[in-house]
Amino acid sequence: MAFLNNYPPSLITGLTLDFTRQPYTRQTFTTMESLITAARTIQTQLTKSSTANQYLLVQNLPIDILNSLIEDKNALDGITFRFTFEGNTGLIKIIPAEHTAVTRELAKTILLECLLAGVPSKEEIYWTGGGTAPTMYKVAAGGANSEDKGKQPDDSFLPLTRQPHGWPTLVIESGIPESLPRLREDAKWWFETSAGAVRSVLVLGINTDTKTIEVEKWAFGHTHACPIRVPYLVQSVTVSPRGIEGGAAVTIRFRELFGRPPKWDDEERDILLGGKGLVDVVRFLD
Repeated sequence: MAFLNNYPPSLITGLTLDFTRQPYTRQTFTTMESLITAARTIQTQLTKSSTANQYLLVQNLPIDILNSLIEDKNALDGITFRFTFEGNTGLIKIIPAEHTAVTRELAKTILLECLLAGVPSKEEIYWTGGGTAPTMYKVAAGGANSEDKGKQPDDSFLPLTRQPHGWPTLVIESGIPESLPRLREDAKWWFETSAGAVRSVLVLGINTDTKTIEVEKWAFGHTHACPIRVPYLVQSVTVSPRGIEGGAAVTIRFRELFGRPPKWDDEERDILLGGKGLVDVVRFLD
């Protein structure tokens, strides 16, 4: 069983030397125009190579730029992105169009599987990514040595029991395969910052060249191998147009997703992401 280290989440951990653009790891931008230019360069590289850098790490963000990245989905002039920040340092993830399509289709697949699993009402099934802008989950500084921080998921599931402003129970984080170390660090951020309120994170390593998706399901809790609560890998499969390779259907426990036990009278059960549903997601890479 794979575990993540128990160090606090970091904006830098999981970024390769290229991703942090050594030796200029922390770049400073004083205008939104210069930031957009840098983001546009990354976007262009991603259209040419599925293994290009997709991150921009920036330091000393002016408060107006920081607030714009938090509140305005079009802050980067139409470039799709997700933003994580701590204090005045931010990490911007540029998202290719194919990744957006995959995430949306996976959310749709989970919705359909929830209905098949006996959930009687769509009111209980709410994806935050369906709104006009990504939801920013923010946490205020808790002490003299801490800073305000926040993060946007690629998408997240907010059950009726936690609406309208609670933590999601399930988060999706996606990126290119080379971004997997960073995406796992994102999973840790969700678990530890929410104090375990986030129950599961689906990490997607999307390869547009091979038309495959590496799907990892991470959870947070105690295990026989570790007495303290840590992020641990529950399941890992590779999905291709031929089906699921190296594993069975990805299982999402009903109680973990909806924050309540299943109602057996309604024949509610765990959610199973099997071959057909996940293969349909992969087809969006064609």
